[in-house]
Amino acid sequence: MERRTLENICKGINVWTDWQANYKKFVPEFIKEAASGSHWENWNQDVFHEFFIKSSDQCVSSLKQGYFTNKEKEAIKTHWDEIAPLLQKIAQEQYNPQYEVYNELKTQIREYTNFDRRAATNRLIAGLQPQLLCTIVNQHKLWELYALLTKHVAEPEIEWKPTWFENSYQMQQLFKKALQTDDGYQIITYPWQVYEEHDFTHSNKAPNNDMSEDKIAEISALLKYKKQIILQGPPGTGKTRLAKEIAQMLTDANSTSGLTKEIITANCQNQTSIPTAKTKLNFRILGVNGNGVRVENSEGKEYTAPYNDIVNMYEQKAWEKEGVIINGANSYSAAVAKFLYGKLNATTTSENTKDCKIIQFHPSYSYEDFVRGLVAKPDPDDKGIVYNAENKILAQIAEEAYQNFALNQSTSQPTAEVNISHFQLFIDDIKEQIAESKEQKLSLTDQVYLFEPDDKKFKYKGDNWIAHKNGLNMKYSELEKIIASGVKERSQIKNIPDLQELTKQHSSYFIRIVDMYYEYLKKHPLPSQTEVVETKLKNYVLIIDEINRANLSSVLGELIYGLEYRNKPVNSMYAIDGDKQLVLPPNFYIIGTMNTADRSVGHIDYAIRRRFAFVDVLPEALEEDEEIYFNTAGFTKVAALFNSNNVSPEFEAKDVQVGHSYFIVKKQDAPSIEERDELFRLKMTYEVVPILLEYVKDGILNGTVAQMDVKNYIISLKQ
Repeated sequence: MERRTLENICKGINVWTDWQANYKKFVPEFIKEAASGSHWENWNQDVFHEFFIKSSDQCVSSLKQGYFTNKEKEAIKTHWDEIAPLLQKIAQEQYNPQYEVYNELKTQIREYTNFDRRAATNRLIAGLQPQLLCTIVNQHKLWELYALLTKHVAEPEIEWKPTWFENSYQMQQLFKKALQTDDGYQIITYPWQVYEEHDFTHSNKAPNNDMSEDKIAEISALLKYKKQIILQGPPGTGKTRLAKEIAQMLTDANSTSGLTKEIITANCQNQTSIPTAKTKLNFRILGVNGNGVRVENSEGKEYTAPYNDIVNMYEQKAWEKEGVIINGANSYSAAVAKFLYGKLNATTTSENTKDCKIIQFHPSYSYEDFVRGLVAKPDPDDKGIVYNAENKILAQIAEEAYQNFALNQSTSQPTAEVNISHFQLFIDDIKEQIAESKEQKLSLTDQVYLFEPDDKKFKYKGDNWIAHKNGLNMKYSELEKIIASGVKERSQIKNIPDLQELTKQHSSYFIRIVDMYYEYLKKHPLPSQTEVVETKLKNYVLIIDEINRANLSSVLGELIYGLEYRNKPVNSMYAIDGDKQLVLPPNFYIIGTMNTADRSVGHIDYAIRRRFAFVDVLPEALEEDEEIYFNTAGFTKVAALFNSNNVSPEFEAKDVQVGHSYFIVKKQDAPSIEERDELFRLKMTYEVVPILLEYVKDGILNGTVAQMDVKNYIISLKQ
């Protein structure tokens, strides 16, 4: 097949003039403002909005290639004094790439973002150097264009480099040469339009596998809608890591944003230098005392910034406004507030939280391991072994999510919160009565009594009970719901929504405790004014790694119904305290990961498949950064195997291609280039090649590559 020239392809492009005009309007002004080194407040605000605030249709790359979140935008403003000098250096040099400064800016911005906003950062840099860098700011899409051009276009080959900056520079110069111009403004749409519009004969671009920040946000939105998703792809594509990032995005919203004395104290214990709120001088935090934070100014004089003043400055973002910092005392509080704002809004990378759990399925995993099952324990009366039903990981996190959801949704929420602030004192009083009684119990009726209270429940039973001889649980959370509802009659308890069946069945016992509570209130009345604190709705996430390795129909059981009909009770085959009901609330999310190359694992039937959304997570060329090296040459050679000529018709290339994680070496593991190259060799020889040879053995790969038998080609990859 005859190769066309890039010049010939570009002649068939109908330039996107609106984008080009917008680019020519804003980019020169952006360069001018950045080159001045001035504070963002002194910029032309239309220009600042275009590059730092706008979240769609931005002039450098209008095709949704990654944007900063609102929280991250505020952090960038807060740390402007650290970012502005780097923007200035780049803007003042329009003819030579500034690779070191690019990386400095990227590293600096990374400190203020929840994820590596590569595309958003690349956009800023590309906008500052239009003559040098192209407008495809997404690394994966740039690599796709590179692969298509090297395969189908008759141009001198360009070598794929480790970073987006180098590859973007090469691509821009390639298009300049093809279009015979030195004016970057004239060609800004061409790389994108060639990628998007040109029909490369017999070539299919890879499925959309953009795992940039916008794609992660899109998957998060899908998860919020569907409630459960499965990330599917071949081995080594980062499915589990992506699941953790999505879970973090959801659970990050659970944290509170208010500043308290405790938070201030925890973050200001150690001596540290901080910038002032408005000037370029520095203060120094010396520690804390009973009144506030001890601050030393540039002249060595000490002042205490009061806690209340710091909170006030923090809430107002006083360092961004005129007229708020009106005296010297305010400046100390504002400086501390600015420091705390930047620190608290920086990225958090905690992998495990109480709101997020992760498990891995295996072929012998069962319903009793995952949802609810019988557990053998020694009889407390020393009469052998007893078998009690217990909630497992799914039911545990679902119950916690449901308790949060029920409190948040309660129409009597203010009453519940006011009473519950007093409720714990009442529970403590009951505990004391039980502890002080000779028999360590408190009677509810002539034959039924409370005993063995703990942090979550009372136990109760009757002397003549044959069933439940070890007692049942009277949960404090159930008592709270009854009190919150305002119900004071036993017959009305059955009408309260969201109560467990056991509570309704044994309402005569529960109402006795409720009566005791109101008697307690008569002796210990509530304060006349009590602050009402609303229960915040939280997100809870369960990650199931290798979800298709277990028999899902068997493991999920009746919860297949609960996945679709959220907040509707389903009956388990096991009862806890006489209650069989399980509920999956709408604030509970499930993320599964699935290896599409593993045909030995269980099939997901259509009933379950219908209840999940499936997201492809496929191999992509990465760029080196401050944390990793990427074996680009090795990745490209292996990727050449996965096409319609070499992959068996029984498989799709996207389901079996070896993922990018096999080509990554962490910089902390390779202090020198020699050690990096040796790790590249070891991973290729002992991780990648064995998988590929197994593919040949299983009939997945066949044919010839680069005029070599596929098996010999694979063996040649050993370095």
